[in-house]
Amino acid sequence: MSFKKLLVLFVGAFIVFFVLYTPISFVAKYIEIPNHVALQNLKGTLWSGKAQAIQIDKWQFTNLTWEVKVADLFTGKLSYEMKFGQARNAQQLSGKANISFGFSTLSLSDVVLRAPASSIRSELPIPTSELNGRVILELDNYQVSSVNDPSQTQMMCDELKGELLWTKAEVVFGQPMSLGTITAQLSCNTGAIVAQFDGNNELGLEGDATIVSPESFSFQGYVKPSESLPQDIHKGISMFSRIDVQGRYPIKL
Repeated sequence: MSFKKLLVLFVGAFIVFFVLYTPISFVAKYIEIPNHVALQNLKGTLWSGKAQAIQIDKWQFTNLTWEVKVADLFTGKLSYEMKFGQARNAQQLSGKANISFGFSTLSLSDVVLRAPASSIRSELPIPTSELNGRVILELDNYQVSSVNDPSQTQMMCDELKGELLWTKAEVVFGQPMSLGTITAQLSCNTGAIVAQFDGNNELGLEGDATIVSPESFSFQGYVKPSESLPQDIHKGISMFSRIDVQGRYPIKL
């Protein structure tokens, strides 16, 4: 190998290790952090570190740790193994994820994200005062490509395989009403995220929820509440939809 190639490799390696081993608290002083993001008590480096808390809008990730996956550096990817929160605390965000950054892609694998159902109430068009239980997102694989052309629309996904669960699901219509566990299979369809509900739940929720962009959400399907559910739920749903010949209430959002 020529001296010139050795010099290039040395300089490249020096820059990479300098960046990765520089204290994360020092790096944070020289990058522009969005107004909706707040960092608290950063320790360690970009290579391996932790944060007491990271606030993104209303979402707070506590006890966040990260570790570079060294083997992936040799494939041209910068990959991190991340963990946050306490899994046993149902009232806070918790989970883990493997995150990889390629030249034009973002990839996630082995993802588990847990959140109290009450924290997503404001994001959903559901006519109820409260949601209880825990929402769990599990992703085997997720990948999305970046779009550098402003004339093109950013897709939500290129690949997606996972599951969404609402455990100990409960809605409040004057009184708490248990719905058991509601699950949906996640996939990617022409760049949109699709959550498919199979109807095997107390609410009889069946159909597809589609997320085309952070601002564009739709659902088309049915609900068929179990006879064991209180009449308040049946009456509440009948205010928004008419029952069909199969005893289902069509829902389109």
